[in-house]
Amino acid sequence: MHHIQKKLLELAKTNNLAECTLRRTAELIGDPDMSPGQVQHHLLQLEKRNLLFINRKNKTQRLESPVEDDRFVLVPIVGSASCGPALNYAEECYEGFLRISKQLLGKQTTQLKNRYMAVKADGESMNNARIGKSKQPINSGDFVLVDVTQNYAEDGDYVLSIIGGMANIKRLKKHDEYISLESESLTPERFPPIIVDQSEDCMINGKVIAVYKNTSS
Repeated sequence: MHHIQKKLLELAKTNNLAECTLRRTAELIGDPDMSPGQVQHHLLQLEKRNLLFINRKNKTQRLESPVEDDRFVLVPIVGSASCGPALNYAEECYEGFLRISKQLLGKQTTQLKNRYMAVKADGESMNNARIGKSKQPINSGDFVLVDVTQNYAEDGDYVLSIIGGMANIKRLKKHDEYISLESESLTPERFPPIIVDQSEDCMINGKVIAVYKNTSS
C-alpha cells in the first residue's frame, strides 16, 4: 500500500475526513504541498480496496477492516515479483487483499492463517506456463497465489524465489551441482535460465499454486 494511503487510514481513525477539505487532509497527513487531486486519487484507491468510504454530501465516513467469512479467504497482496530477469526487490509492500473462495482452494484450506500471500506478476517470461488445476499462464499484472508454508520445492515446481534480495517467479529445475530457475515463455529466446549454485543467496519463499487474472489491469 502507498505510504500516503497508510497515513490516510491512520488519520481516518481519529478524524472524519468527510468534514475536511482535500487541502486540509493533505495538511493533516503532513504533506501540505500535495494537490487536492492527488489526495482524491489515494482516497479513491482506498475505496476500491473496501477500506475507507467517504460521503461528503452527508459528511460521513466508514472505515472498514477486512474480515474473513466462512466462504472466502482474504489473502494479502504483498508486492510484485518479476516474470523476467530477477529485477524486482523483495520488499513487502501491502497493496490490499485478494478475496478467494475456499471452494477454489479445495483441500488446501487447512491451517489457513498466514498460509497464503499473493504477488503481482511483472513481465512476460511465464506466459506459457500452466499453473494449477486450470493450467493458467502468468501474464504481467496477474495475481499469483503463493503457499508460503511450502518453502521446499521439488524438481519442476513453480516457485517464488528470492535471489540476492530480488523476487522472481520461475519453474525450478534441480541438477547435480546447481539449480536453474527457468522461464516458460511464448518467446523463450528472450528469457535464459537463471543458474544458481550452492554458494549463492537463493531462498524459496513459497510454491506457486494458482493464478488469478487482474481484471483492472
